[in-house]
Amino acid sequence: MFKELLEFHNEVGKKTSFWLPSLLFAIGAYSFSILNPTISIDDLTRDLYVGEGNLMLAGRWGMVLWVKLFGITEYSPFIDRYLALIFLLLAAYLACVVFYTIKPAGKLLPYTILASLIVTYPLINEIWEYTGANFVSTGNMALGALAIITLLHGAKLPKPHKRKEQAKYMLAAALLLLLPCSSYESGIFYYISFVAFVIFHELITGRHPYSIRDFSGKIARYVIPLATALVLRVIITVVILKIYHLDFRAEGDVGSDWLTGKPLVDSLLSFKAEMVLFGLSGLIYFPVTVMLAAAAIIMLIGTYAAWKARTWQSFALAAAAVVSTFLLPFIMCKSVMPRTALPFHILTAYSGYLVCCCLLGRKKIYFTAAAGLLILCVHQSTYLNSLLSLNHIRSENELSALRQMGLKLASTHPGKAVIFVSSYDTRNILTERFYLNRTSWNHRLYSYIKTHHTSRKGNQTFKFVSTNLNPFSGINGRIGAYRFLFSYLGYGDINIIYPGTQEEKQLIAEAVKIAKEQDFPPYSIHDMGNYVIVVLSTPIREHPVL
Repeated sequence: MFKELLEFHNEVGKKTSFWLPSLLFAIGAYSFSILNPTISIDDLTRDLYVGEGNLMLAGRWGMVLWVKLFGITEYSPFIDRYLALIFLLLAAYLACVVFYTIKPAGKLLPYTILASLIVTYPLINEIWEYTGANFVSTGNMALGALAIITLLHGAKLPKPHKRKEQAKYMLAAALLLLLPCSSYESGIFYYISFVAFVIFHELITGRHPYSIRDFSGKIARYVIPLATALVLRVIITVVILKIYHLDFRAEGDVGSDWLTGKPLVDSLLSFKAEMVLFGLSGLIYFPVTVMLAAAAIIMLIGTYAAWKARTWQSFALAAAAVVSTFLLPFIMCKSVMPRTALPFHILTAYSGYLVCCCLLGRKKIYFTAAAGLLILCVHQSTYLNSLLSLNHIRSENELSALRQMGLKLASTHPGKAVIFVSSYDTRNILTERFYLNRTSWNHRLYSYIKTHHTSRKGNQTFKFVSTNLNPFSGINGRIGAYRFLFSYLGYGDINIIYPGTQEEKQLIAEAVKIAKEQDFPPYSIHDMGNYVIVVLSTPIREHPVL
C-alpha cells in the first residue's frame, strides 16, 4: 500500500500542476461556507444524537467515534467544514492513487481532472452544511478509497504465501471499512460503486475478458472485507447495547419502503416513478444533469469497448457500475436523497478521467476535452459557492426573523404561554429563485412531463439546507425541535408550549384551528388570553405529533 502511495506521490502527487487546481477549486467552492457559519438542521442536535446515545442505539457508533476522535463541539461549525474539506481533498487524492495503481495514465492531466471533479461535484451541497454529516461523509470516502488501494496492493503480491498475505490485507481493508460501515450508510455504497468502476477499469485497460474464475476472485477480494466489516459492526453494536442494557432502535429516515406492507408491484412502480422524477430533474438541476451525462459517457465507452473486443463484458460491467450508484436508493425504495448521493462523486469523476485516458493518443481532441472538463470544474466550483452563499443568506434571514419575534414576545408578553402555529423557512423561496426559471424551455418541458406522465408530486432532488428554527421541523417532529427553537430565540421570559402531554397537544390543536379559521396573517402575534398564538409564516399547518 505504501509503495503505491509513494510511487504516485513521486510521479504525480507532488507536482504543482496536479494539486494546485484542486486546491483552488476547493477554495472557490467552500471557503465562504467555512468562514461564514450558517444554521443547519444538526447545529443544535449534537447532544440529541451523541449525548443521549441515539446513534449508539441505531448501531451508528462510528459517527460517535468520529466526533470523539476529533473533539468536535456544537459551538464550532467552522471546524466541521474545515475537516470536511481536508477529507474531501484526501478522498480525491486517494481516488487518483487507485486508478494509478491499476494502470498509470501516462499523463498528469487525467489525474488533475479526476481529483478536481470529485472536489467540485455540486450535489454535495445538500449535506455540506449539515453539521457532522459533512466531515463524516467525506472521511468515509477517503477510507473507502484507502481500503481499495490496500486490496489492490495485496492482489499484486507474488504467488508464494500469497493467500496468507492477502488475508492480512483483507483484514486491514475490513478495519478501514469499519468506520464507514458503522456511520452513514452512503459510505458503504460509495465503496461498492468505487469497486464496480475499478473492476470495469481493470477490464478495459487489461484488454482481455475475465474468466469466471478471475471475475469471482475479484468480487471475493472486495466483498469479503466489506462483509467482515459489517459483521464486526453488528458484534460491536450488540456488545455496546448489552453493556449499557439498551435496546436497538433505528434513527433517521433509513428504513426501507419495501417493508411497508405494500404489494411488490406497487413498490416497484413507486420506485420507478421516483427514478423517473430524478432523471427528469436533470432538465432543471445542474448536478443531476452532470451525473446523467457522466453515466451516458461511461455506457458509450463500455459499449464501444465491447464492440471492439467482441465481448459483452465491458458493456455489462459499465452498466453494473452505473446502476450500483443507485443501489442504496433501490434498497430504501426511495428517491435519491443527500445521504445516498456520494456514489455520484466517483461516477462523474471517473467519466472525466476515462474520457482523457481514451483520447491520450489524439492530441487536439484530448486537449479540447481536457479544457472542457476543467471549465466544468470551474463552473461547478462557482455553482457550489453560489448555493452555499445563498444558504448563508437563508440562515441569516431566519435567525434575524426569530430574534425579532423573540424580542417582541419578551417585551410585550413576558412569561406568557406561547404556541407556534406555523414555521419560518425560506428554503422554498430560494429554490424558486435559484433553480426554477419557469419561463425557460427546460422548465416548461420538465413541468409538462411531470404533470402528464408521472403520478408523483414530490421531488427531493433539489433543495436548500433545512433548519430547526421552527416547531414543524427538527428530528422526526420530536419535542426536541421546540428546544432548539427556544435556544435560538434566546429569551428567558418566553414560555413555549411543547406537545408533551395530551393536554398540551389539545391546546396546540385548538390554537392551530383558531389560526386557520381566522386566517391570521404571517409574522403576527395574537393574545388569546391564557396563551399567545405566534404565526411565523404561511401556510399554517398542524404539527406532525398532533
